[in-house]
Amino acid sequence: MTENNIKEGEKQLSDHDPAIESIESLEDDDDLIEEENKWVIMPDSKFKNIWNVIIIFYMLYTSSILPYRVCFVEEYSSFYYNFDFVMNIIFGLDIIVSSFSAYYDDDNVLVTNNRYIAINYLKGWCLIDLVSVFPFNDVL
Repeated sequence: MTENNIKEGEKQLSDHDPAIESIESLEDDDDLIEEENKWVIMPDSKFKNIWNVIIIFYMLYTSSILPYRVCFVEEYSSFYYNFDFVMNIIFGLDIIVSSFSAYYDDDNVLVTNNRYIAINYLKGWCLIDLVSVFPFNDVL
């Protein structure tokens, strides 16, 4: 076999092999391979771990103490008003943090593209988070 025959065979193989075509398309896809983005919060960062603990604390309060207070406590003290106000601010900030938090997709690939993060958040928890920060006490 001559060198030209080998090159022609390689060209024919790469022209029809879907695995090689998919690898070549990944190399050209700028959305999947992205430079380090300072506006993305990594899921295993120290900040994200501390933030998750704070959110869990407020979620436990919202699911346990708040319903009890609404049903059985008649007085609405300034402590509870201020605590609920801070809680609404924290949940509002959580919308921003969630909008910039990288995530693992179904294939366990870390997604750091801001556009994909925003779309994923809008399709998921965004509506629930917006309802959770609505100040029902002040409006009603």
